[in-house]
Amino acid sequence: MADSRMTRPHPTPPATTADLVTILLPFLGAQLIAELGGTESDSDVPQWAAGESRPAVRGLVRLRVAYEAVWLLVEGGLANAEIRAWWGSAGSIAGMGRDPSLVDELRWGSLKDGAKLILKAARAVAGAEVEPMIWPVTTLILMDVDGVLLPFDSFGAPVHTSDFTELEYWQPPLVRPTTFPYDTATISAINRWAAMPTVELNWLSAWGRYIDLLAKQIGLGDFPLFDQKTDVDSYRQRPWKRLSLWTFLIDELPVNQPLRILWIDDRDAKGAGKQLRGMRSVKLHASLVIEPRSNIGLSHEMIQRAEEFLAGGSEDAEDAPSVRTVFLRTAADVASTIKTAREARAWSLDQLAVMSGASTATLERLEAGDMLTEDLTAVVVTLEALDLHAAALPSIASTVKLEDVDLAAETEKRFGPDS
Repeated sequence: MADSRMTRPHPTPPATTADLVTILLPFLGAQLIAELGGTESDSDVPQWAAGESRPAVRGLVRLRVAYEAVWLLVEGGLANAEIRAWWGSAGSIAGMGRDPSLVDELRWGSLKDGAKLILKAARAVAGAEVEPMIWPVTTLILMDVDGVLLPFDSFGAPVHTSDFTELEYWQPPLVRPTTFPYDTATISAINRWAAMPTVELNWLSAWGRYIDLLAKQIGLGDFPLFDQKTDVDSYRQRPWKRLSLWTFLIDELPVNQPLRILWIDDRDAKGAGKQLRGMRSVKLHASLVIEPRSNIGLSHEMIQRAEEFLAGGSEDAEDAPSVRTVFLRTAADVASTIKTAREARAWSLDQLAVMSGASTATLERLEAGDMLTEDLTAVVVTLEALDLHAAALPSIASTVKLEDVDLAAETEKRFGPDS
């Protein structure tokens, strides 16, 4: 339940989604919160405020952006009624520095562009340089259904074991009854994970809109869809899950909302672990991919491994360095950070070049504080080689925009194309 004492935005981000929604309600109203949260009905909003359910992670990102904007407007001296008017859709508000289309861009347009436009307009109202919020690290669990919760063999026949309960159901997109086995211990574990305040559990499955009906029958909570495909052709396009996740990480997730990712899928996450590890830098702090065998599903050993990760554990031991977050505001910060970390390891510039893939000449320029826009990727891969994560702040944007790194291209260059 949200803390009723939390009635106005604060530079320290809310600890839970319930608190976030409760604080925003007087400023935005239920309908706009519902739209930003990714649902058509404002009837979901009271459940979010009560902690009974949560929006999908894309909706959560939008609501966090809205919270930052409201906080900036409060800092700018606007009263509650004026803030509601600023967010309203009736037209531009004289003297308040906002075009009404900006709200629509955040609601319906590009998440990344909408967030930048809204926050830029809100900062103009605040009238001062305000440090951005750094949200706590959230763990996003992406969960498949078939082969994870509901085992089946390679011919589609159900698996029967003494540990499983059977459920007769219609398997999308087929319209025929199938007997599904499921493990009640697995169901309990998933409900337990979803209740953690720093965890967001989203379905990433071709079941799409059918998941809610299935979840109720097997005792699962109300968890949102990360993305959904609802037509038969989409089920045959197996890369869609990975493409959806990559798009979110590269093009949509703000740099001040860091994530850890746990992806559990029997087929579509195959080989994704290496690519996710290659993306560990600005936004992605850690990742773990668990691939159950389709005819066994999520085993008790895999559940234990997942819970160790959720408790703060790292990825596979051989791939998990001790990572430190650094705050970079200027080219001088980048220079001193890289040079200090390199010298602490007793590496030469040539050795760091080999480890990072950046050229020695580029590294020399970075350590001299002479950073160019085209050095962007070199900064990211160099920090990663030094086991550093950068918390990129807007005040560094005039020098280098870390959030604009083409991480997908960099990953493919370093690790090869997805197999």
